[in-house]
Amino acid sequence: MQGWRFAALQGSGGDTPLAQFEDLTGYQIGILDPPPAGSGAFHMQPYEGYSNPAPHVCLGTNNFAGVSIDDVQTIRYSSCTTYASYFGNDGIPPVIEFYLTDGTRLRMFEWQAPITPVPPYLNQWSTWDLSIQGTFKEWDPPAGQQWQGDWNWFKQRAAGMWFAGTDANPVPVSIDPGVGNLTGTSLTIRNGSPKISAAGWQSNGGSAWWRNNATSETWVDLFEIFFNDGSFQSYDFEARPARHVLTKAVHDPMMTQAKQRYLFRATGRIQSINNGYFYLIDGSGKTMHVRCQRWDRNAANGDLVTFPFTVIDEKADPPKVSVGRRQLLQKP
Repeated sequence: MQGWRFAALQGSGGDTPLAQFEDLTGYQIGILDPPPAGSGAFHMQPYEGYSNPAPHVCLGTNNFAGVSIDDVQTIRYSSCTTYASYFGNDGIPPVIEFYLTDGTRLRMFEWQAPITPVPPYLNQWSTWDLSIQGTFKEWDPPAGQQWQGDWNWFKQRAAGMWFAGTDANPVPVSIDPGVGNLTGTSLTIRNGSPKISAAGWQSNGGSAWWRNNATSETWVDLFEIFFNDGSFQSYDFEARPARHVLTKAVHDPMMTQAKQRYLFRATGRIQSINNGYFYLIDGSGKTMHVRCQRWDRNAANGDLVTFPFTVIDEKADPPKVSVGRRQLLQKP
């Protein structure tokens, strides 16, 4: 997807996260307005977890590797949150992670949307301009240095630094803040926090750091970065093409790469259904664990169904996949 890739970690969460590019055409529940660009957006939702590693979802890119922060005029993106377990006092939409380098070491900064005078409204699209809204935080700043501030503070602290992610200085895949992230990308939109507490900075609200955007259902769209020379890059997150596969294909190691390019579709019979998930069998000799927030409540064990899905953890046994909240199961 134009150089963007996603990853999700269930961690201590009670369920498989949702992470996929979705078409929002015709949605009537939750989202009151259309997305700011096109008809689709990226859906990201971790589930509550109270120990490390904490559940979270990342959507990131290394498209800007080597670009100096000095050359960036502003960054904007849009989000729509339909549910947040801690919404009200300190709930925020997905944060933006920056992994920068001065050629000697990685530096991590994180932008968080404002929560005062009011937190972001539920069920409507909001566009965030990082140069005039929110707070930047520096992970583990030098002793005696201020650790958070506005856009001007960020530009001063990051002066002379550039986006990492090059072959010579890659961003590690890690759940440890300051070390790396799930996607190994230098610019990352993240929903949920990788740890339930962290000593590298304080909370932007009145509770533990991880609670600020823990367990929220959010769509993100239209990421834009503007440069001082008047140029810009814009990314519209649209649904990917769907490919019909057998469940045994989800077990194949190729899924690690293929899941970044495609939405998949499967047909098979339901097994061990409950309120949150079921197993799908299709006669191929393999099965998969399907996280599904909503389906036809008349569906029952043995029913033949077809549905689109995203691969979340192809290495689990059986592999874990997710079906979007508004992608209902269909009986062929």
